[in-house]
Amino acid sequence: MQLTDYIRHPVSQMLGSLPFRDWPVERSVDDDLDERIVNYVFPQNGLALLCDSNEDVRTMFLYSEDRGGFDESLFEIPFSLTREGVFMKYGQPAKRGPRSTGILGESGAWERFVRPQGVVVHIQYRTDADSIELITLMCAEDAP
Repeated sequence: MQLTDYIRHPVSQMLGSLPFRDWPVERSVDDDLDERIVNYVFPQNGLALLCDSNEDVRTMFLYSEDRGGFDESLFEIPFSLTREGVFMKYGQPAKRGPRSTGILGESGAWERFVRPQGVVVHIQYRTDADSIELITLMCAEDAP
């Protein structure tokens, strides 16, 4: 299965598949929101999942080496890819945002690409280099 194939499916499918079944994972539940959210974090592997109350995967966060270093061989975009490389692979983004400094600190520029099957790929770049810091995969209907 491709990583995006787990979106909208029970997290149990992903947790039972290699390599994820061998990765240490932490589960937590946020009950204080309008909708219950179940979180799965793989702290040593640079991956976090947000699931709905049915525990279907809605969002995946793939982190660069700063936060565990997701194994980029498991997804089609390497973290070393530049913005130009991303454009060459995906074309023009559906949305983009500038580098910013806000109340939560400095964040890099970002771009959003809509993929087949209703999956959105959100790429955030580093503030100090022309490479990727974070890749977020989500259901199109959940994209802000």
